Amino acid sequence: MELNVKKEMLHISELMFENTSEQSVDGDITLPDYCPDIKRILKCMVTPCLISEQCVGDRVTIDANALVQVIYVDDNNNIFCYDKVFPFSKTVESGKQIDNPVAEVRLKTAYANTRAVSQRRIDIHASIAVSVTITSRKEIEFVSDASECGIQLLKNIENASDFIGNTVKTFTLSEVMEISKNKPPVRQIIRQKATPFIEQIKVINNKLLIKGDVKISLLYCADKSEGGYEFFENSLPVSQIIEFDGIDEKANQQTRLYVSSFAVIPKANTSGEKTLLDVTVKITSITKAEKDVDHVYPSDCYSTEYQVDCERRQATFEKICDSFDEAVMIKQTEEFTNTNISEIINIWCDDVVTTYTCTGDELKIIGSTTVSILGKDDASQPFYAERTLSFEKTKNISGGCKDLICTTDGVVNAVGFILADSNRIDLRVEIRLNGTLSKRNTAELLTDITCDETKIKEKKYSALTIYFCDENESVWNIARKYNTTVEAIKIENDISESTIKENSMLLIPCI
Repeated sequence: MELNVKKEMLHISELMFENTSEQSVDGDITLPDYCPDIKRILKCMVTPCLISEQCVGDRVTIDANALVQVIYVDDNNNIFCYDKVFPFSKTVESGKQIDNPVAEVRLKTAYANTRAVSQRRIDIHASIAVSVTITSRKEIEFVSDASECGIQLLKNIENASDFIGNTVKTFTLSEVMEISKNKPPVRQIIRQKATPFIEQIKVINNKLLIKGDVKISLLYCADKSEGGYEFFENSLPVSQIIEFDGIDEKANQQTRLYVSSFAVIPKANTSGEKTLLDVTVKITSITKAEKDVDHVYPSDCYSTEYQVDCERRQATFEKICDSFDEAVMIKQTEEFTNTNISEIINIWCDDVVTTYTCTGDELKIIGSTTVSILGKDDASQPFYAERTLSFEKTKNISGGCKDLICTTDGVVNAVGFILADSNRIDLRVEIRLNGTLSKRNTAELLTDITCDETKIKEKKYSALTIYFCDENESVWNIARKYNTTVEAIKIENDISESTIKENSMLLIPCI
C-alpha cells in the first residue's frame, strides 16, 4: 500500500532586515538681503523628504532632502520664516542578498538644534532617524493531507494565511489653489503641513483603488500695510489606482499613506498679488495583502503500521482579523505661569505617536502629540511654546489579545482652542485613529512525509489497555504512544474533547 501525500503551495512574508540609523544634518544658513535681521529665534523645524530609494543586492540607497525652516523675530517684533534644503544620501547595508525584496523607508526628525551666530547667520545641527524594513515573499510547499499506510495527522493549524504580497508606491498630487477674496495676499509662508486621509479602499482584480484627501494647512504673513498673520486650509482629493498582482475582492488588505515631501510656492495672479498657491505633495502608499486559507494544516503525523519520517519547517503567519477607524478627542487646559498671553496667532500639532499594550481581552492604544503654540504676550512680544497631549483608547478584543499585533496610524483631524484668560488656554485636539489588528501564529508545518514499508511496527500492547492520564493531557499524545488512533480512544471512552480536563482512567484499544 503506497502512502498518498497531497501538497499545497503557500506564501509567507518574511522579515529579512530591519534597522534604524541616524543621518546628521549640519550646516549654516546666511540670510539673503531681502530678509530682516534676526532678533530672536522662536523655532527650528526640520522636515525630511524622501526623494527615492533603491534596493539592490545587499544594500538600500536613499536620496532625500532635509527641509530646514527657521521661524524668527526681527527688531520690529515681526515673525518671519526662512527655509533651506539640505540634500543627503545614505546607504544601508543588509549584509545579505535578498530575493524579491520590498523595501520600506521611513524618515523622521530625531532632534533639531539651531543657534544664531549673528543677526544674519544661523548654525544648524539636526539628526534624521532613517528606518529601513525589507521583506520578501517566500514560496514554500507544505503537506495539506495524507492517507493510506495507517497514517494519522494532527490537523490543528487554523490561523494560516496565504500572503499575496506587499507594495510600496509613490505618487504626486499637484494643484494651484486660490486664497479666498476675503483674505489678504501672501507675503511669506511661516508654516505648512499636509495630512493624508483614507476614506475608501476598493479592491478589484489586480488593482487597488484608494480614495481620500490630503488636508493642506498653512500660516502666512499677510502682504498688507498693517501686517498680520492669516491661516489657510484646503484639501487635495486622492483617487489613485495601485497595480497589485494577485489581489482580488476576497483579499484582506492593510493600507497606509504618508507624506514623502510637500511644497507650497506662492504665485501672483493677473493683478500681481500673491493669492495663488502652487501645491505639490508626494504621497507614499504601503499595502500588505493576504487571503484566507480554507482548511486546517497538519503539524504532526505518525503511522499505526509503519515507521515514518517527517520533514518540518517553521513558518510565521500574520493574519489580518479586524480593522478600525475611530476618533479620539483630547481636552486639556494648559497654564502659562511666566507669560501673559494677549493673542494666539496659530496652534498646530506634530505627528501622532502611538504604542499599545495587551492584557487579557483588552487592547489599550496609548498615544501622544506635541502641540505648538505661536502667539504674542501682553508686551506684543512673539512667543513660541510646546505642550505634550496624551491619550488612551481601550478596545475589547473578542477571543483575547494573545499574539495580537496592532498597527495604528494616528493623524490630527482638527485643533481648537479657547484663550480662557491671559495665563490659560483650553485646548481641544481631535485625532483620527486608523488601525489594523492581526494575529501572529508561528507553527511547525510538515513539508514532506515518507513511509518505510520494510519497517513494520510491532504490536506491543494488548487488545485493551488501561491508562491513567494526567490533567490536560493530549489525546493525540496518548494515541501516538500506544500506536492507536485518536478516534478509537474517543469512541471507546465516549469522549469528544481533544484534551483530558482532569486526572482519569482511559481504555486504550489496540487497532
